[in-house]
Amino acid sequence: MMAHMKRKLVESYLAGVISGDGSMQKYFIQIDGDNKEWLSFINGLFQLLFGKRGKITRRGKKCFRLYINSREIVKFFNEEWCIPLGKKSHSVRPPRERLTENAMRVYYAIGWLDSEGTVEDWKKGNHSYKRIQFKTKSREVRDFLFEILQENDIEACRYEDKEGSFRIQIAKESSIRTFGEKLNFFHPKKRARLLKGSTPPEARLKLKGIGGGAQQGVKPAVQLDSTPGNSPGATAG
Repeated sequence: MMAHMKRKLVESYLAGVISGDGSMQKYFIQIDGDNKEWLSFINGLFQLLFGKRGKITRRGKKCFRLYINSREIVKFFNEEWCIPLGKKSHSVRPPRERLTENAMRVYYAIGWLDSEGTVEDWKKGNHSYKRIQFKTKSREVRDFLFEILQENDIEACRYEDKEGSFRIQIAKESSIRTFGEKLNFFHPKKRARLLKGSTPPEARLKLKGIGGGAQQGVKPAVQLDSTPGNSPGATAG
């Protein structure tokens, strides 16, 4: 049986993912992504929480879709996590009253960042750096994620773009390192991109052991194993 705290973390992460790259109608949830491995991982989390797996289909050259047909799961995330049905880019609101612990807030933020975050390379003089960007149509969501970053000692900047989007940028090298230690991505491509190149070696510490687990010799801060048949369990960081 899944431990109570671990269940809350998985719920928090999935709520962030659905709020970002997902959409819900009365009888189904669909989540789009550019990485089939990531969607398979999410599919496994639905199996762990609800005993229900969805179907992943290709939606183009670089896009996949996870489709889960379940009125009960839709009702749960709509009523308990306040995720609206249909188009939600302007109407989604962070469920502050449900995210009662920092770990839950962190996993909710990771869900959003896995969905809407990017890792970019940029140059200043002769040096190359990483920066993390996050963009949303909701000022409230942007500000809530900014709060979570601040609570975890990650320095970031907030912007409002001309097209009406609200953005967070993490560019300071020490903040990129802290992000790698305290949050990091579960999305395999984004996590790999963050660790590649000029990112400080310290950012490789405390990777969450999602799916395939942490790097050799690194003890995961929290492990969520979505492999069918393996119930996730918390490990000390």
